[in-house]
Amino acid sequence: MGRSIVVAFLVTVGSEFGGDMAKTRDLDKRDQARAAVTARLYADGWTQKEISELLKVSQTAISRTYIEYAIEHAWLQDTLTFFEKEVPEDILAWAFNEWLAFPELENKVHALGPKGITCNVRVVQGKGDAFFRGAGLHIADLLKPSMLAGLLWGRTLWNCVNTQRQLLSPTHKPNAFSVIPLCGDPHYLAQQEMVTFSSSNLARMLEKTLTGTLRKDAPNLVGLPAYVPRKPEKAERHEVLKYLHHTRGYARIFHGNKKNPALINNVDTILTGLGVVGNGDGSFTGTFLRERCIQEGISLEQIAKLVYGDLGGVLIARPGLTRKENQIVEDMQTGWIGVTRKHFEACAKRVANKHYPGVIVVAYSTNRVELICEVVRLGLVNELIIDHPLACALDEFLPKNDSSERISVSKRGDRSSKKGTANKRTTKRKRRAQ
Repeated sequence: MGRSIVVAFLVTVGSEFGGDMAKTRDLDKRDQARAAVTARLYADGWTQKEISELLKVSQTAISRTYIEYAIEHAWLQDTLTFFEKEVPEDILAWAFNEWLAFPELENKVHALGPKGITCNVRVVQGKGDAFFRGAGLHIADLLKPSMLAGLLWGRTLWNCVNTQRQLLSPTHKPNAFSVIPLCGDPHYLAQQEMVTFSSSNLARMLEKTLTGTLRKDAPNLVGLPAYVPRKPEKAERHEVLKYLHHTRGYARIFHGNKKNPALINNVDTILTGLGVVGNGDGSFTGTFLRERCIQEGISLEQIAKLVYGDLGGVLIARPGLTRKENQIVEDMQTGWIGVTRKHFEACAKRVANKHYPGVIVVAYSTNRVELICEVVRLGLVNELIIDHPLACALDEFLPKNDSSERISVSKRGDRSSKKGTANKRTTKRKRRAQ
């Protein structure tokens, strides 16, 4: 029986007994918190089995106790919508603090990054469309104070922006908010006519969704490749890059002039995803990584040894590379047509102690843990939006640390390092002394 049918059936059964379902069940506050968690996750697409595993209760308790209780109190309705405002504040706080929140995770992430740059963590519950819906709505909230945003290419961003387009009314006045693309189009996907996910198209979608209109003079990077390979001679490649850099859209966004400064230097928000090497067949591999592999004739295994992945097309190199390997990474980065690491750094620093979002990263799947740690350590992220499994993996991967201690993930290696062991011994001695 489908989830919406189950809810509709329970509501119908309740109406058979005097209009509302008879409220005979009296749960203590802990069980009420479980009911709130159940309602939230059930609306987000979790199965009863998955919820029961999280709460460590039987599946029968989920269906016959917590779902019914949530329906009785209008927390969950037949539209499969979670009505958070109907839940008492103390019950909601208990639910989130015990089962849905990661109280130590944000402290760990803060300890990982450089001083002066804060990285906030938002864990979005749900899978697939439910995750993109939650992430898209959170992004819309973050963008409220923004005036100039830039975004990259990708399916993840398209799903988030498309959700906003379906659910939101304009939140910004026309001419008070604008969005610019920050990269060209991957060649191999352009060949497959998959330009829907292009940075230029997404910029137009997001701006129209949040302002209700489109600027006729908005700069775009339509037709520009995302990457120029190393295969031409160095001089030839230089000429190609020089030509592309002087095209109207690219020049307006990245170069500017005395009269019109480069737009990239004034963005208060950059919205991007993360790319990692996926399965051996290339599935789930980041678009910008795959683009380089195809154009350079490099295998996925080779590029995985060189980099953790990419942040909006910017390669994040692994530590300990030889001079030759570092040169390969540098050469592949030179051919990139779009936002650079310096732009990410500048945006992340520019919004420090201000109300603008800065660099927003949306990510899901547990295989992005190391890449997230490295971009946070480098100070390239201000807002991290991740799903529940990735939050669990990240929370487990990062060791507990003093808030004053800064961590180097690239040097730290395994979690069971001597440093970590020494910290545990010190903590044990303090406990014994107490």
